[in-house]
Amino acid sequence: MTRRTIFGVLAILALAVGGLVMAGIWRSASTPREAAVEAPQDQAVVARAAASGGQGNQKQAPKQDDSANVTVMAVLAAPEAGDAAGELTFQIFLNTHSVPLSKYDLTRITTFRNSEGLVVNNGLSWEAEGNSDHHRSGYLRIKAPAGNVLLSAKTRFFTLEFAGIGGVNRALRWERKDWE
Repeated sequence: MTRRTIFGVLAILALAVGGLVMAGIWRSASTPREAAVEAPQDQAVVARAAASGGQGNQKQAPKQDDSANVTVMAVLAAPEAGDAAGELTFQIFLNTHSVPLSKYDLTRITTFRNSEGLVVNNGLSWEAEGNSDHHRSGYLRIKAPAGNVLLSAKTRFFTLEFAGIGGVNRALRWERKDWE
């Protein structure tokens, strides 16, 4: 099984669980007719995530925050030897039925912090896979500033912080065991 296939399966499982939870909450507040109309969109997000494949390996577990009716999920693409010093890539999924997600520029509201005190909030790039008001996905790339590294032998953890999505600040945290 390839790394791409394994990541795709992990992404489907994580999205399916998150989608079922979100769909259950939404449906409980909707009429039966509205719920029947909305369900295919949730299934389409899961199918799109599966088709995209993704990057990473079987060790890379998704990190997720479900605050304020918005699910933010990130999966670290497995850093190859030496790559982590200069750049990290994350596959990002945003899912909601509450607020328009297209207004959030992830390159401006995301901050990377590591245990050594490095803070990166400039020079991020976003490659969209899906951009709707309720379901967004794509790749977020973070480059180390000149003379710095994102992950070193001393790095114990790092966080990705997202400011103000759905009115909530979120922090997803990776421990060293999550990327080694």
